Amino acid sequence: MGRAEWISAVFGVVVICGQAVVGFVRDPMALRRADLDERLAAIEAKPIEVETFRSDRDELKRTVVAKPALWKPLYERAKRQKPAPDLAKILGGVRVLRGQVGEKIRIVDDDRRNPRGKWMQKGDTLRGVLIKEITPTEVIFSKTQDGKEYTHAVPRP
Repeated sequence: MGRAEWISAVFGVVVICGQAVVGFVRDPMALRRADLDERLAAIEAKPIEVETFRSDRDELKRTVVAKPALWKPLYERAKRQKPAPDLAKILGGVRVLRGQVGEKIRIVDDDRRNPRGKWMQKGDTLRGVLIKEITPTEVIFSKTQDGKEYTHAVPRP
């Protein structure tokens, strides 16, 4: 590279740097900002009228409360009936033995903890089922659910 080329390259770099410095010093948006300020100053603000709504809260509350139809549900929820308890399944494995002393009878629950059975009487509960009646031929168990009484008889030997 010759001397003239170096001088022209240095001159080009100096010119570019000079333009960058002038661009930073001089604000290019100054004219536009001044024009915008003049336009904004020419605009007049119009007064705005706002209507205020004032109500008597107690009167409104009385009006709403006085309408009982507002507080009723939109539809009545259907009541689901529980299925009847399967007492034969609940009392599966329960055996009534011959032993009876007064009003008490011996009942073996199939739980292996007490293989000889328990002495129970009318009014006792076994597996959530009430002993309703004891007869010479059977023991009647009952369970009440949803106002209905369900019974199951277990025969005695």
